[in-house]
Amino acid sequence: MVLKLLNGCTLVTMPTLHLAGSNRSVAALMTRRAVPLIGLTAAAALLVGCRSVGPVNPAVRVNAAELKAAREAMVSNPVELKRPVLVLSGYRSPATNALRLTGRVRSMTSGRAEDFHTVVYMFGDDIHEIAARVVREVQERWPSDSPDETVEVDVLGISMGGLVARHAALASADRPARLDASRAEPTRRLKVRRLFTYGTPHQGAILARRIAIDPAAKSMKPGSVYLGQLNSTWPTVDYELVPYAQLNDTWVGATRTAPPGEVPLWDRGQMFFSHFLVPGNPLFVADTARRLRGEQPLIVTGEMPPRD
Repeated sequence: MVLKLLNGCTLVTMPTLHLAGSNRSVAALMTRRAVPLIGLTAAAALLVGCRSVGPVNPAVRVNAAELKAAREAMVSNPVELKRPVLVLSGYRSPATNALRLTGRVRSMTSGRAEDFHTVVYMFGDDIHEIAARVVREVQERWPSDSPDETVEVDVLGISMGGLVARHAALASADRPARLDASRAEPTRRLKVRRLFTYGTPHQGAILARRIAIDPAAKSMKPGSVYLGQLNSTWPTVDYELVPYAQLNDTWVGATRTAPPGEVPLWDRGQMFFSHFLVPGNPLFVADTARRLRGEQPLIVTGEMPPRD
C-alpha cells in the first residue's frame, strides 16, 4: 500500500510478518516490547522523496544536476571492483534498506551480483553474535585459506551495521568483552579494506538512552562499556573509514556518527525519519560508488555537522 504524506513524501507500508514454530518466543518478545519500534523502522526505511531541510554543507562538490549526471555516467560504464563488497543492515531492520543500497551501488559499479553479499539480522539481539555470523557468511561466500581472517572486503554498514563491521574486523583478543564470558569469540576476523557507514552510532545513539530492549541496543547507549572498549581500539585499526551522516537525525545524532576525533561526511537532513533515509541519500550512494570505482569523491571531509 502507498500513502501520500506531507511535504511530498511517499510512504510504502510493509506487509505483515508471520512467525511460527521455533520463532514463537521471539514473536512474543517482539509483540510485547519491540513491535512499535520495528514497525516504525520498517515503514521509515521505505520513506522516499521527502524534502531536505537544514544548511548546505560546503564540502559537497556537486549540485543536483551534476550528481544526476555522475550517477548516470557510472551506470553506463561498469568497472571491475578490486574486492568484494559486503553490505550490513541496521538494528532490527528488515531487508529492504540493505537490499536497496546493495542494488544501487552495484548498478553504479560492476553491475555483478557475485561481487556483493548482503547480511540482514532482523531478529539479532547481540552484536557479538551478529558479527560472528557475518564472518561465517563471508567465509562461505568468498572462502579464505587463512585461519585468522576472511578475504579482504569493502563494507557498507547501515547504522548498527557499521559497529558490527568494526567488531568483526578486530582480532578476537581485541574485541569488546562479552556479557557471557563462557562463550568465546570466533578466531577468524573480517578483513576490511574500507568501511562506509551510514548513520552509524560510533559514539552512541540518542534513542538508546530511552529505549534499550536487548544487548545490542544497550551496547549503543552513549557512554556504554561496549562503545568505550570498541572506540579504545580505533587508533590501531588498519582500514579506511568513510562515515556518512544526515542532519535532523533524532535517533542517532549526526555529531555521533564518527569515532572520537573523526568528522563524518554530512548532508542536509529530512523532515521525517532522517536517520532511516541516510543509506538512501543519492549523494552518499554516488559518493560510495565513486570511491569503490577509484574515482574522485563527491563530498570531502570538512567541519563537524552543525547540529544533530
